[in-house]
Order: sequence, then C-alpha cells, then structure tokens
Amino acid sequence: MGKRGPAPTPTATAKKRGTYRPDRRKAEPQPTGEAKKPAWVKGAAAKHWKALAPWLAELDLLTALDTVALGLLCDAMADYLEAGAVINEKAADGNKFVSVTDKGNEIQNPLVGVRNKAWDRVVKLLREFGMTPSARAGLAISNAKDGEQDPLLKLMKDRMN
Repeated sequence: MGKRGPAPTPTATAKKRGTYRPDRRKAEPQPTGEAKKPAWVKGAAAKHWKALAPWLAELDLLTALDTVALGLLCDAMADYLEAGAVINEKAADGNKFVSVTDKGNEIQNPLVGVRNKAWDRVVKLLREFGMTPSARAGLAISNAKDGEQDPLLKLMKDRMN
C-alpha cells in the first residue's frame, strides 16, 4: 500500500514559511550537482528542456537528481504535441476524433487516447515541479529573508503560546 496523505513539505520550504520543527523532521537528502540534459532527451523534448531547465534552476528546483523527472516531463510534452499535430492533420478528412475500421465501424481515433495519456503524464510531472497554480499554492513561501520569520507567523505563534 502506498503512503497516505499529502506529500511532506521539504525542509527548506518549511524553514522559509516559519513552520520548521526539528522534532517532526527526518534527515532529508540534499542533492547537489549540475542538472545536465540526459542523452535520451532529443528532438522536440530537447527544446522543452532548453525552455524549462533554466526556470527551474533559477528557482533552485532542479538538481542532478531531478534530470530524469524533467526529461520525462519534456518527453511527455513532446508526445502530447506530436499526437495533437497528427490529429489536426486528419481534420482535413472530416472528423479528426473518429477513425473508420476496415469493416466500416467508426471508433475513436487511437491518437486521441495517446494524446490524453500524454496529457495526464504532463500534468502529473508539472505538479511535481510546482508548475501549476495549485501546486504553487501548496509551495507558497513567505518573503522573509533566510533565517528570518514572517512577522505575521511570529505574532500568531506568540499568541498561541
């Protein structure tokens, strides 16, 4: 059985929010190293890598350990866009979402399923990197400088004690 409940908040995020409690934390690995594009990320996926990697690196969300996940995201984005392009090419023939079998039966174009699965992969991986509005809301941090606590959080904690 998988883990239940929400994913744990990274220690760095908890410290910035002012909610860090050492008694509730386990040692967390702190990966280092430059994130280099894997050799298998090619073609359209490489273009997505070139666009996304600098943004994530600037936000300190990309390390050497994250290269596979970002590569999979870029690959899924390329698959989604390619399937959509092929479906749209078929639009000149009529209904782009329907294919006709050799027996004359109408079925859903198989590329629609391919595109939809790629979309699911893209959305799941975007969430992992905090690249959707709801994912960013879950990662929201205060504007306090490192080591400082948000004054509002401090006031609230002082009133609770």
